[in-house]
Amino acid sequence: MTSTMLELLQKYSVPGPRYTSYPTAPYFHTGFGEADWAEALAAPAPDRGLSLYAHIPFCDSLCYYCGCNMVATRDYSKTQPYLVALEQEMARAAQVVDTTRVVRQLHWGGGTPTYLNPEDIRRLMAMMRKYFTLADDAEVSCEVDPRELTHEHLAALRETGFNRLSFGVQDMDPDVQQAVNRIQSEFLIRQVLDWSRELGFSSINLDLIVGLPK
Repeated sequence: MTSTMLELLQKYSVPGPRYTSYPTAPYFHTGFGEADWAEALAAPAPDRGLSLYAHIPFCDSLCYYCGCNMVATRDYSKTQPYLVALEQEMARAAQVVDTTRVVRQLHWGGGTPTYLNPEDIRRLMAMMRKYFTLADDAEVSCEVDPRELTHEHLAALRETGFNRLSFGVQDMDPDVQQAVNRIQSEFLIRQVLDWSRELGFSSINLDLIVGLPK
């Protein structure tokens, strides 16, 4: 082991926040208010693209390892006021953002973005295109839960411009799946991967978690 590797291990082998956002939680503070947010968005930067993230918090059930901001519900009607609120937030941002900047990266996470039905997938993407301009070569990605996924969900994603998928597999061991309340067969994983390849997604990855309980 090199001295550099040892230094990195010593530096990062400490408790810290889950690295699911940037900046991470300790860097958020009340000193950054709405005026600062508007000023940052309005700053002219035509040579720098935008990155957009849409959080869809809804899930059919709770995975026991999850630490994300999520809502476990089978009541689909709860998505409707949330989508309205998302559009309101987009409209506010679009009023102040430098309109010469195009979106280079777009990501939907959750929760489970594919909790949305195909119609609402199209609706949400139409909202985003209404307020922002996506680059022709933008990376457009979505987190996907194979368990509730249909071919129609994937077709709607591809049709609206998504080119990258991130499948939440986590672990293939049935005992581990049972322990974390996320049961999905190998056949199911293979099926959704085959659908994704057939539809022409250019990038597909599988999320795996090391150290889940058994």
